[in-house]
Amino acid sequence: MNQSSLCFPDGQKSCFRCCPPVRAPGYDHYPHRLFLARELRDNTSRYDPADFSLKPITGFNCWALGYLDRKFKLVGCLLHPVQNGGRDLRGRIDYGHKCAREFCQEASIFDQLTADHRQFWLGLAEALDSFQYSSNLINPMFRVLNFGPGVLSAVAAHSGPESMADRELISTYPFLSMAAWPRSCAFLVEQIISGYGVPFLAGPEGLELINGLMNHLQTSLAAFLSPKRSSGRPYVHQLSLDRSLADFFRFGLNVSCLSQTEADTLGLQVRRLTAEWLSLPSNEQQVKSNEQPIMSNE
Repeated sequence: MNQSSLCFPDGQKSCFRCCPPVRAPGYDHYPHRLFLARELRDNTSRYDPADFSLKPITGFNCWALGYLDRKFKLVGCLLHPVQNGGRDLRGRIDYGHKCAREFCQEASIFDQLTADHRQFWLGLAEALDSFQYSSNLINPMFRVLNFGPGVLSAVAAHSGPESMADRELISTYPFLSMAAWPRSCAFLVEQIISGYGVPFLAGPEGLELINGLMNHLQTSLAAFLSPKRSSGRPYVHQLSLDRSLADFFRFGLNVSCLSQTEADTLGLQVRRLTAEWLSLPSNEQQVKSNEQPIMSNE
């Protein structure tokens, strides 16, 4: 068991958010905790590792999801190779091929962090149990990790080796709980850190800085982007772009399709406007944020 993974962070809890592989959109385990806790105990007691027969999943629950320890703290797949001496038994369910490839985006981002930075961010979930940790509604890491490894590494490096509790970290950096989806503004946060450092993001001023910059770019680029919202071009996430920039196009500027040339041009414009705006005093930034579009389609 890899104790440094997002799935199994510390030996005290585990994540089973991706199980079962078939579930209703927006489904979250936590509201069903009492029912699931009983079901997990039943699944664990009925599980026979010597039985290799196929047993399909019925409904939105999997019979192979159970407790992995005697203290009933860790929840996970009883068929996983880690639990069976390296032998993958997930073929016993009808969605085993999907289970074998499940690896959420947040876990991928977490794996890109150093061991020290992983421990720093796990402070957000230190007091959670497996049901809370697996919940999008409760575990703040599923949101924060979407700022990407660049932002997370920079904040952790600036803050030092000691992890911080949820309230303390959010109080220091309110942008981490901002209303906007992290992927819509992670690129802007990266630009602020690159040009001015992590301290510029601290306190409510950091949140205002991000929101002001977002408003300025959306306003300034509106005329340039308006005719480019139609289909017929490649999706921006398929282009040769940094992930955070592609996400900013998609979620920050609401543009899903661009040619590579258009995306490269837009990227240059975004960087230029960002650098110019960040170099202004705060009172001039506010004026710029309220200006009419300054770009044309030419």
